[in-house]
Order: sequence, then structure tokens, then C-alpha cells
Amino acid sequence: MNRNKFPTEKTDHRSCFAGAELLAPAGSVEALRAAFMAGADAVYIGGDRFGARAYADNPGEQQLLESIDLSHRLGKRLYLTVNTLLKDQELEEELYSWMLPYVREGLDGVIIQDFGAVRLFQNMFPDLPLHASTQMTVTGLHGAEFLQKQGFTRIVPARELSLDEIREIRQKTGLEIESFIHGAMCYAYSGQCLFSSMLGGRSGNRGRCAGICRLPFEVYRADETFRIGEKLEYRPEGRTGYRPGKRQSDRRDWHGSRNSGNNPQREYYPLNMKDMCTVEILPELLRAGICSLKIEGRMKKPEYTAGVVSVYRKYLDRYAENPDAASWRVEEDDLRFLWDLFNRDGFNRSYYFEKNGRDMIALKNEKLDHVRQQAAQELTDRIRRELSSPDRQKKLQAPVEGTLVLQEGRAHLELAVCLPSAENAGTGSRPEVSLDKAGVQRAQNQPMTEERVRKQMNKTGGSQFYFSSLDIHMEDSLFVPVQLLNEIRREGFSLLEEACRNAYRRESGEGADAAKHRPGVYEYRRGGRKPYQESVIEGNFPEADAKIRNGRLPVWAAVETAEQAAALAGKESLEGIYLPARLFLGPDRIRTLLQSMREHAILPGLALPYILRRDQVKEAGRAAEAYLDILDGRTPAVLVRNLEEVGLTAEIFRKRNLDTAGGTILDSTVGTMNTGAEKWFALSGFPVNTVSPELNHKEMLRRDNSRSELAVYGRIPLMFSQQCLQKTMDACNHGRNHLILKDRKNIRFPVRCDCGTCTNIIYNSLPTSLLGLKEEVLQTGCRSVRLCFTTEDKNQTDRVADAFLRVYAGDGEPGEELEQTTRGHFHRGIL
Repeated sequence: MNRNKFPTEKTDHRSCFAGAELLAPAGSVEALRAAFMAGADAVYIGGDRFGARAYADNPGEQQLLESIDLSHRLGKRLYLTVNTLLKDQELEEELYSWMLPYVREGLDGVIIQDFGAVRLFQNMFPDLPLHASTQMTVTGLHGAEFLQKQGFTRIVPARELSLDEIREIRQKTGLEIESFIHGAMCYAYSGQCLFSSMLGGRSGNRGRCAGICRLPFEVYRADETFRIGEKLEYRPEGRTGYRPGKRQSDRRDWHGSRNSGNNPQREYYPLNMKDMCTVEILPELLRAGICSLKIEGRMKKPEYTAGVVSVYRKYLDRYAENPDAASWRVEEDDLRFLWDLFNRDGFNRSYYFEKNGRDMIALKNEKLDHVRQQAAQELTDRIRRELSSPDRQKKLQAPVEGTLVLQEGRAHLELAVCLPSAENAGTGSRPEVSLDKAGVQRAQNQPMTEERVRKQMNKTGGSQFYFSSLDIHMEDSLFVPVQLLNEIRREGFSLLEEACRNAYRRESGEGADAAKHRPGVYEYRRGGRKPYQESVIEGNFPEADAKIRNGRLPVWAAVETAEQAAALAGKESLEGIYLPARLFLGPDRIRTLLQSMREHAILPGLALPYILRRDQVKEAGRAAEAYLDILDGRTPAVLVRNLEEVGLTAEIFRKRNLDTAGGTILDSTVGTMNTGAEKWFALSGFPVNTVSPELNHKEMLRRDNSRSELAVYGRIPLMFSQQCLQKTMDACNHGRNHLILKDRKNIRFPVRCDCGTCTNIIYNSLPTSLLGLKEEVLQTGCRSVRLCFTTEDKNQTDRVADAFLRVYAGDGEPGEELEQTTRGHFHRGIL
């Protein structure tokens, strides 16, 4: 193959093995057209609002409506991304009217993150397929089953899942699985990164990630109190990258660095993930049951989209012809084609067969030299020329079967789209139209020949269709004006275009005015504390309400260590302590702690892990069971931090005949940024939640916080990562290491290596503190506040707790503000 040309598919690019969908990114209308020309079965695209790529060249309303129509004419699908977290005002006043035209035009599905938007769509557009975005951080079977029960038809699992985990979800739920196969990767679990948000106000959860993970950092060892120690110096392994002429057995070199790692370097990029490339393992992905093969790249140019799609189209078709895994082989030229198109120091194969590792990181962030830059530009230029060729442009026209009958006095044309577009729309028949026109006469001199008629009818350039077949039946000796043929073709195509649109159009939506008066859709708080109306929520927490009326707030604490818990166990004005799940796996070790808490009337709570994977579910379940066993009838308080735990706790509580509504608290890592999301979870049995740290005070006042807890102190976790900085820079030692990540401005970010869940947690450089802002906190109407202890030692924990308890649980003055803290987004907010 000429690597400067598109890889050529042998079969019709509209076919796809076993129904698997090749899903391409479209950051613009031009990229959408390029994707279809290259062989994509579907595209995902954002509009001018609410998408996770706010800086892409997203289309406006008319362009997007035309793109939906184009997709359907070609027998393709278009999914709209609404995969950001929404604020109350956006959900209340903007989302419905913005979304309505696309749903009515026949949008094929929506990729969604925000549960308030889920609630609105389920009420207003009940027949719109909902796809759970990877931003929802679905990490296992319990989370997938929970979403399935709530009406989702497809999930995009976290990129970090192994192929075995994905296979289990597919086999046990039957849900459609959409999974990434090529493109950029985030260092953190998607939907759980606040790095860009906290450092500059550009939130990844709002589509405005600043790419902090692509910057250089230094890594240092730290002691138990996170005091900085020696610098971790990277020890290279000397891996080499691709070189022309490598043997087939050396193909893994495509997934290594370009150059040997023996040259010293001043800067390293330990958070900089390589792009994934999985074309060599496509058979395994298909056999695991992945239904939609997703390419990342909405910020890339159309040429990139077309180039990547063309390679994967070629090999999907090849596998459809011969699914024998033993004969599977990807041509070296095609790998180099992808390499030259774009890579970051090589590729990785994502997490499908690898838990983490140095090979997945573009540690050196080597830039292309002049020769390779020139080669990449030449490749892009050639793809651009290929896209403009007549053969490629014709792929944007839908094939039509036509029958033309010419009789004296009458021309009759029948047209039918020969793609299964109507089947996809659920109409049961493909779009067909017919029309008649007068003007055919008996010829006096030169009769019209069938050849001339066919030639004139096939002049379809510039239209939406072309004739894949045209049957012509005509009487002898007829005069047929050329103008008549042009008119009947043009009018027929116009009718067929409208028929294609009608095959997909919905009558969803009741109108914005009706929606605002529909119960449960736009019931938002307009200042003051407004209780929920749903009967699913029982109990009014009378003790907490009494304290709030007296100007005092119940104070809870969340801890990471037994030492921190011990420092808090004797503080009688503390309402309760969320203890990490691992402490309950050996209850004898915390017996003294629990006894002290009981003596001082401090309630024990359970904090489940931030990330929960399949091999940790049993352990988390045992911890939850052990916790519930020691309560002796007291009300549980389980801090739930992800959808996997939502499903798990619902199952455990149901078996014990307990009500999750009175015994669980959703952490801020489960997105309840707006009141609509709160209500959605309330109807699902989880009414109590934590206010998002990305809301400012003004935005909190719009939200119903009557069943919410607000974190008023603590280092906010910026990232949860499956990667391990200890392993990347040195070697894995299973040592629950403490590290310091230092950026170019010498700002230090504590890192906890949680070996129990094989997760790295990167914390903000400073704790957030609202110590002196009690009156503003009271205005939000929150039912309680929380102190989050992460890196503090026993003395620091004791001092911070005393300061906050004096103010929030009593009538004391804040005194001096704590040293080196930030107010986070409380007065600032995010974009």
C-alpha cells in the first residue's frame, strides 16, 4: 500500500462485521463529511453548547440539522454529545429549547454525563436513546446494571477497564458497549479530573480542559506527613521505537518511544499519556462484544479523522471477510500511516490487556524533527486532495434505485433509497416517492433515445443522491424535452429528501411553555430552602434541622488514616466520622476507636473508595457488611463515591431490608451539580448528596441544598489515575507510597499511591478552607458540613477540627485564618 493514500476497503464501507459500528469524531461539519467519506458508520459531534469539546469548531443549529439529515440519507447515525455538567440556570432555562430541534429532526442518540439532563430528557424526550458518557466513570457491572435499570441503552465504560471487565458487562447486561479504540487518553479517570478547574478555572467537566497533564513535572518522594524528600530520577530502560525494515516479530516497537531512552533530559512529562492504537487487536475487541468502536479526536483536523477511519474501516471489513484470528495481520505500511498521521512518542494499546505502565506514558514528549514534520504535513495534504476527489465526494450522495416510465403525454418517476435508513428509523419500509409530469410528446423528427435519457438523468452532480440503478421503460418515437427530464429528476430528489427526513422525524417535546409547568421537570429552587416534593424521601433529620435553626451546623469529618480518626474520636461536638472502608476489614484494629466514638456520641460512617473495580467489589462489600454489623440499629451513613458503589450499596441495603434514602450520602464525585440531578438520584433512592466543589456561592443559592453536605475544609482530589507515578519514574514496590508532584512554578501537589485499589490520588496543593465564611455557608441551606482530612498528621487534624467546630458547631469566632489555604471556587467559579 502507498502509505500516503487512504487504505482501501475491499467491501462496501457501509457494511460492518456483526453489526459493530465504527464511530468517528466530528469536531466540525468538515470532519463529519470526511468521516463518512472514509467509511465511518456513525459520528459523534457537539453542538454550540453543552459539549465536552468547547474549543472545537462545533456547528450551529442549522448546520447540525443538515448534518443529521445527511447522516440519515447515507444510512449513517449521528450522536450528539451533551457530556458536561450543567448548572441550574442552564438546565432550567436553556437545555430543553436548545435540544428540541435536534430531537425532532431525528437525532439517533445523546451521549450524556449530567443526571439533571438525563431527568429532563427522560421526561421530555422518552424515545431518545441515552448513552452514558465515559465521563460518568462506569467501572463495572453494578454501575452498568444501575444505568440499565434507569433506561440507558448504551454505556461508554471508563477507558481504564480491561477487556475481560468489558466482556462481563456486555454478557451480563446485554447493554451496547461503546469503547475507545484510537486517539488521545486522559491520565485521570474521565469525569473525575479537577486539575484544570482548580488551577485555572477551565473545567474539564465543562468541556474546557487546559491539558495540565501535558505539562512537565518533577516527582519527589515524601514521608508519611508528605514532607518532600529526594527527587525520583527516571531510570530509562533503553526501549527503541519503530525503524523501517523491522521484522513482524518486532511490531510492538510501534508502541514504544521513537528514540532510545539513554540520553539525559532535564524535563519529564509523567502525566502525558500516549495515544492509543488498537488496530492490531481488533479481533479481540470484537469478540469481547464491543458494539461501537470509538475513535477519539474532535479537536483534530478532518484529515486526521479521515485517515484514522480509513485504516480501521479496512481492517473491520477484512475481519468480516475472514474472522480467523490466527491469520490476523496488520500491514506495516498501515501502522506507519497511523504513526505519521499523529502519535505521542509512539502508541499504547490502552488498558485492554495492561493495568498501567511506563510504556503507556509519553514521558519525554519528544517533538517531531523537521523531516518528520514535513512528512506528516505531506501526508495531511495528500489526504486533503483525496477527500476532494470525485470518487470520495460521491460517497456523500445516497444511492437511489429509480424507475422511469415515458409514455405519450406522461412521464412517471419512482425513486427509493437503497440503504437501510428506514429500518434504522424504525419505520418498517425504506423511503420511496413517485411523481408524474406532463410534456412527453410523439416525436416528429428525431425521437429521444434511451441512451440520451439515461445520460441526462444521471447528471446528479451537486444533488444529495445518485442513481445506483435506473430502469427506463419508454414507448417508441417519443420527444422528451431535456428540461422535463431535469425537472422530474430535481423534483423527485427533493421529494425523496423530504421523505428521508420524515422517516426519522419525531414529534417529541411539548413546547417550552408546557415543559415549565410539567411537574418534576423545572421545579427549581428560587432562593431559600425548598424541600423535595417526591414521596420517596422520608425523614427530615430533626436534630440537624434544629441545629441549623440555632445557627449551628452538624459537622462531619472524612479521614484517610486511623491516626486522623483517633485525633477526632474524642470531639463531642463532631456529628460523625466517615472511616475508610479498609479499616472495617479488620474491625479488631479499630475496636478502641469505635468505642471512643460511641462514648462521645460520634456516629461512625463508612467512606467507600473513590474508584471501585471488579477485583475490589467483594472487598468493598465485605467492608460494608462489617460496617453495618457494628451499628447496632443506628442509622448508617455510607459515603458513596461512584456509580459502581451506587449499584453495590443498593444491592446490599436491599438484602438487609434497609433504605438507601436514609443511609447513604453521594459524594461530589457522583455528579449532582444541579437540582435536577439531585432529584434524579432521589427518585433512584439516593436523596442525600454533596455539593460540587466547582460551584460558587451564587450558584449554590440556585441549587436545592436541603439534603446536601458541603465540604468546608480539605485538599480537593484533582485526579484519580490508574497509572502509578512510583512505577513510571522508578518501579512498583506495593509500598503505599507518598509522593510530591512539582510543576514548573514549584507548586507542590501531594500524591497518595493507594495500592489497595491500585489508584494514584493527586491532591490540590492547598486545602480549601471556608472557616471565616459561616454566614455565607448558612445561606446555602446545606444540612451539614464536612471536614476532609487527607495529608494532615494527628496534630494538624486536631488543630483544624477545633477551629471549625468552634465556629460551625458553636458560636465561636474564626480567629486567625488557617495558614496556606484557598477558598477554591466558592467566590470564583468555573467557565
